[in-house]
Amino acid sequence: MKWGRFRVHTARAKPRPPIHTEYVEDYDSEANTEKQQHPSFSDDCKDLASKHTTCVRTAFQRAVVSVPVAVKPFSLAGPTNTLCCSEPIVTNVRCTGVKDRICYFTITQEICVEVPIHFGAEAHVGEPGVECLQTSLEDCEDCMESDD
Repeated sequence: MKWGRFRVHTARAKPRPPIHTEYVEDYDSEANTEKQQHPSFSDDCKDLASKHTTCVRTAFQRAVVSVPVAVKPFSLAGPTNTLCCSEPIVTNVRCTGVKDRICYFTITQEICVEVPIHFGAEAHVGEPGVECLQTSLEDCEDCMESDD
């Protein structure tokens, strides 16, 4: 049988004797902790593993994983506080006459405005990608555990 560019060989398996499924009273729940701690190890699997004698084997898959990350900065102005630094100066008094009853003038004042600015950023991640490398039953010797 051909799968993609690989040739897959299939073989017919001989019938096997039934698996012993009797409840083991002195089951050590710590024996399968590695697999039980993984989030994809469902409660149904935990129940099955606790009722049956199991063999636990660990395989290691090396992979290069990447995920696109978009960082969007933001800034927000907080409430301001204004201080007067000098006396006001009034200039350019101008009246348009009795008919319009409008007067124009300018007040100039030196001030100091305290403006708190909050800077930050939000990160958004896209769909991760993976490039699978070799798989083995041997530990990944040149790798280290993550800190989280």
